[in-house]
Amino acid sequence: MKKFFLLLCFVCSLVMSACKDEEEEVAAYEVSLSEIVAKSPVDYSYTPSGSTDAVELKKIVFSYPTENVAGERVTASASIMMRSSLYSSKDKAKFMVLVHHGAMTKNAEAPSVNESTDYLPLMVASADAIGVEADLIGFGASVNETQAFAYGDVNAKTSLHALICARKYLNSLGYTWEDKLANVGFSQGGQTAMHVQKVVDTDSFYASNVNVTKTFAGGGCYSINTTVDESIDAYNPPLMPAVIWLGLASYNALTGLGVSNEDIFADTSILDELLDKQHDMSPNYAGAAWSVSLKSEMLTEESEIRTKIRSKVAGFNCFFKPKSTSKILMFSDSNDDVVPTKNSDELFDYFNANGFTMTKIEEGDAISDFSKDNVYIRYSTGTFGHGCHMKANDIFMDTVANELAKNW
Repeated sequence: MKKFFLLLCFVCSLVMSACKDEEEEVAAYEVSLSEIVAKSPVDYSYTPSGSTDAVELKKIVFSYPTENVAGERVTASASIMMRSSLYSSKDKAKFMVLVHHGAMTKNAEAPSVNESTDYLPLMVASADAIGVEADLIGFGASVNETQAFAYGDVNAKTSLHALICARKYLNSLGYTWEDKLANVGFSQGGQTAMHVQKVVDTDSFYASNVNVTKTFAGGGCYSINTTVDESIDAYNPPLMPAVIWLGLASYNALTGLGVSNEDIFADTSILDELLDKQHDMSPNYAGAAWSVSLKSEMLTEESEIRTKIRSKVAGFNCFFKPKSTSKILMFSDSNDDVVPTKNSDELFDYFNANGFTMTKIEEGDAISDFSKDNVYIRYSTGTFGHGCHMKANDIFMDTVANELAKNW
């Protein structure tokens, strides 16, 4: 989850896979226990921020079948995590939590691989919960697949498939849990979390298999047109063109934009290197402005290529009408330096205009809790600038973890 998310959404989220009818979806995701392959549990010691006492956890990495952007069956990976005491006792867990990771360029950052910056331990360390987190396609077991950066519905189903398979596997071992699910993510993970809510609310197959108790979605790119316009014309933070290029390369490899990379970017030589997911481009390209990475036509709002991209983008925002029983908490930093706050503002307005009433809370200095339902919290971490997005991410994750520990 690095500071280069913004225009990654710009092209990667342009087109999601074609919708299938309900019968096809059910047939496409029949999965047997034999298709879920788990590694031996490993010990994971986690010390919460502000504490000197480590919490002993168990982490189980498993592989499972899912679908890529083209609707093809692929093998992905995910992690299950719980307290060691819960793992040993097999007492009934109080709830489950589905966590979604943010944007990545290196396979070493994948939740199943990474041992340091994973948010899964944060969510389960202080609660009798079972956590699940998928490596989105292009990482972990699917590292040789083209990355599905910011493809909202595809990434949502990758995560939902991981949850369904984790439950099937855990059931086979005798684990049980209360039917409560926290759906949590920030940045690209916030986008995925909101698309999980969308999929569960609009597709009866997933609704019959997954009951989302509450969605906690922070700092996500929900309006793709807004992301394009704000980033190119108005927002223009000093993001890295490396991941903008990665977004375009991923998209063109998956479905094709109808324009060439050379039409958009001034330098495309790094695309192949980026796609192998082993290189961190931040030391080479940090601080470069859009004027360095984009062709002049892309900086002209009414140009032919901008018009074509807008037409591709328009139908793929995360605008949907949640069910009346859904519980959603949105969060954004008013000074976010990566994802324009307008993304969350527009989704909030859309929900209220379409019969799903949400309340906006603007808090200046602190967030007391995330326990309220159907609320959009606008929070300020301070002056706009480098690090606001990640600071907001840390506040969001810590506060959600505290709420789960207290109220669930």
